[in-house]
Amino acid sequence: MEVFKIFGDDSELHLSRRDGSIAAMRRRGKELLLPARLAFSLRFVDAEGGYRPLDSGHFANFELQELKNAAVCRWTGCAGAPGTTVKLDISFRDRAFRFRPEVTGVPEALRLELVDAPVIVVPESNELFWPRHDGCLVDQPEKGSRYFQRLSAPGMAVGGCYPGPCQMQYMASYSPDGGIWFGAEDFRHGTKTLEFGADDGDGTRIRLRIEQYCGQDGPPERYAPDYDIVLRPFEGDWTDAAAICRDQVRRDPSLKSIPPKPEWLDESPVAVILSIRGRGESFAGENAYSRCENAFPRLRELSEAFGSPVLALLMRWDRHGPWLPPWCWPPAGGTESLFRLRDLLHESGNRIGLYCSGTAFTVRSLMNGYTCRDEFERDGLNRRMACGPDGKTLWTMNGIREGTQLCITEEFGREIMLDQVRRIAEAGIDYLQFFDQNFGGICYPCYSKEHRHPPVPGRWQTEAMTRLIDDMNEQIRRTGSRMILGTESSASMPYLAGLPLNDSRRICQVVYGRPVPAYSFVYHRYAGSFLGNQCTVWQNVDCPACPDNLLYRLAEGFCAGELLAVTLRADGSIAWGAADDWSEPPPDNETAITLIRNLNRLRRKYRKFLLHGEMEKSPVRVAGLPAYRLPLRPRRQHAGGGKAFTELPPLPESCWSAPDGERIQFLVNFRPEPRQVELRSTEPCRIGGREFEPGGFRAELPPLDALTIHFRQRG
Repeated sequence: MEVFKIFGDDSELHLSRRDGSIAAMRRRGKELLLPARLAFSLRFVDAEGGYRPLDSGHFANFELQELKNAAVCRWTGCAGAPGTTVKLDISFRDRAFRFRPEVTGVPEALRLELVDAPVIVVPESNELFWPRHDGCLVDQPEKGSRYFQRLSAPGMAVGGCYPGPCQMQYMASYSPDGGIWFGAEDFRHGTKTLEFGADDGDGTRIRLRIEQYCGQDGPPERYAPDYDIVLRPFEGDWTDAAAICRDQVRRDPSLKSIPPKPEWLDESPVAVILSIRGRGESFAGENAYSRCENAFPRLRELSEAFGSPVLALLMRWDRHGPWLPPWCWPPAGGTESLFRLRDLLHESGNRIGLYCSGTAFTVRSLMNGYTCRDEFERDGLNRRMACGPDGKTLWTMNGIREGTQLCITEEFGREIMLDQVRRIAEAGIDYLQFFDQNFGGICYPCYSKEHRHPPVPGRWQTEAMTRLIDDMNEQIRRTGSRMILGTESSASMPYLAGLPLNDSRRICQVVYGRPVPAYSFVYHRYAGSFLGNQCTVWQNVDCPACPDNLLYRLAEGFCAGELLAVTLRADGSIAWGAADDWSEPPPDNETAITLIRNLNRLRRKYRKFLLHGEMEKSPVRVAGLPAYRLPLRPRRQHAGGGKAFTELPPLPESCWSAPDGERIQFLVNFRPEPRQVELRSTEPCRIGGREFEPGGFRAELPPLDALTIHFRQRG
């Protein structure tokens, strides 16, 4: 194949002179990419609301303009989109190959929805980092059999959406020979999907996709983003890839407005999550905590046992039934009971928070008979809801409700949500996870031609969600409240300023591969997370077959710099996670309480690292221990359902630097007996009063506690 070469510092990119696809990428003689079959792909929406995908193979004419160590590619002559020209500028700058697409001449009968350029193909044998829910190293069978996903009706959102379930806009593929960092340098944070899938039948080739959605201000016949798609060679592992992202994030202008973290987070409260209705997976009906104040004696006991305050976080409290938005206030059972619990908690130095359900709109409950269908139809509310490309309301149904999504550019939905937040702030609540089910703060797409946004997904979604979060926080301040907001899954980059504490969903990743705390590595100094209600654990993990998995999760959350969290059953026992089966035995509560008490003591002692510091690549590694195997339950709805277990590091660990340059590494023994371990360090370190030089040495880990390893301070 004839190619044109663009050279980097120590690498080279080969472009096919035949069709502009990437033929190869090499660094120091090592191949980092496989030849791509296409140069780009597009998707249009036609006049009837149907999707029309096209790619470079549909364009009859290709022109390659060879410049000095740069190129301009042009494609024309597409029968499916007559008059359309696709241009791709390619260059090398700032240690990376850069791609800037432009699409012009879009026919009036079509709406350009997305652009995917360039097409990147990597070996399946490489490690693959995917930024979903804090980060995941994707394993088989998911890596080779993931079904093709895009934002689309009626499903609307996918796991790879940014900003949303993916909180970072990059992927990475690497091996001992080197790797590639593939991301967007978009400081306006337009909607994208970061997805992957097999590129051929034998599963040896994995295609990576960064799809840019085109809804933004400007003429509809032209799409020209103001940022680059970046392809950068690197060496190392997921931490080195995360460090590249962190360097990019530090240049983001929006970080200048990040407020300080709330003062009460210095206390490192343990989140204690409880349901005031239902029994495990059953959402309807009262339980022992339906009178909210009945929970206080157990919450007080746990606060004393943990040696720290608690953040009591209530689920299934809203008036119509569990998670039936948008009207949640007043609480089920009235305000008096909730206010009594609030006062008891505040008087004892603790905090209270609530879960909401974000931007969804419930028309019918599948649990308790609630419906507002008559009002919905009478008032023509479908006009205010998110709609698909055909202009029809996007109906969704899950095990809880039938309904749709509010379009958050419409004043109807904004007024409801702002009113609900105001009422909750006036009620003296400390924390409100308002955007539950808006993973990472995602704004669900809408294709309406009548609403105040472009008729395809795009940057307008980020702008609308940012404005809504800002307005909510302004409403809170007007009431005199200091309540803070959060979302399900850690907050995506553009929402860090408004959502300072969020419900981690990293455990969701076990069906796809090994969860890694890349989010903490990149964003921890700006916003925080708590371990979360772990709502998928019982469904995904065979807990009875691995009874110490709760201890492992607590240790891993501590190492990720998260507030620790537990969920309660109505009998007061600590559960495996939200929605576990209450008829099954719970985990060993006393062991979990001891581990939490010991780890939270360290979290408070070392808050300059674990609250205000930054994660680093760990100098000390554990040697000789087998991986921790987390057994999974088969789940048909996941491509990874055939996987029997996920392999995790043998002992949770992490390294942190404080603002003053001091560094520390934590190595957690989550088992109730001491452990002798072989350690290897790449630099001098100190454990207690003993100094160690680089190399191997032995150490004893205390039971249900963490070993602290100190390093020389950096200037």
